[in-house]
Amino acid sequence: MKTLPIAILDSAFSAFISFILAFLIINFYIERPFSIIFSVCLSIPIFIIALDRIKKANLLKSASNKKKREIENMIYSLCLLDRTKVLQVFERAINSLDVKTIKKKYGVFIDNKNCAVFPMFNFDGITKTDVVKVFNAISKTQKAYILGEKMTDDVKIFMDRFNGQIEFINAEQTYDFLEKTDCLPRESMCSSSQRQNKNGFFKRLINKKHSAKFLIFGIVLILSSWFVPIKMYYVICGCAFLMLSLICRLYGQEKERGK
Repeated sequence: MKTLPIAILDSAFSAFISFILAFLIINFYIERPFSIIFSVCLSIPIFIIALDRIKKANLLKSASNKKKREIENMIYSLCLLDRTKVLQVFERAINSLDVKTIKKKYGVFIDNKNCAVFPMFNFDGITKTDVVKVFNAISKTQKAYILGEKMTDDVKIFMDRFNGQIEFINAEQTYDFLEKTDCLPRESMCSSSQRQNKNGFFKRLINKKHSAKFLIFGIVLILSSWFVPIKMYYVICGCAFLMLSLICRLYGQEKERGK
């Protein structure tokens, strides 16, 4: 498994930093070599716990990232398709559940269910005008489901004025439905990697590649405490860098290949 060596390295990294932090604290109260022994005894279970959690987290993250890419590809495919073809995709998906449908200009009406599905996938997003079109396309007794990537809070507030007659289904729910019915669009012409990811200052700071840099800063500050009169200041700052290094190592983002 490719992620196993990385998980072991991250766990060892966590155990090492835990050992240093524990030693710095315990050494104030217990003389060496007992402080070293206690610190080692503390770092071993931390390594085991960290390894187990990191392995589980990597599996969940891998599955989540895969689904996220597939959802984004589905969105791009539906945005690029003609409205008629988009309606055909959802009509086929609903029909696969042994439900009869009637395809109209804007949506797919489900026979004997008194409801209709309106796919609204486009690069401009769902607007208030789209909500009004959907409302005018149904009768007073029918319920409409708008399917789309996302909806702004402003449009959601506007949609709530229709007394629950219109409901929004997001991209993930749409993906689950199309995957379940084996009707996901295959004519994807755009990769989700084309989307620009604008990271803020915090995301740039908490980056996995910075963990080694913060580790070095922390160790240097702690070692420097032996040669300065105000030792506690250097120890506290060193511990802060060690904690930041650990956070970057365990939770920091990695730059994807090709970006």
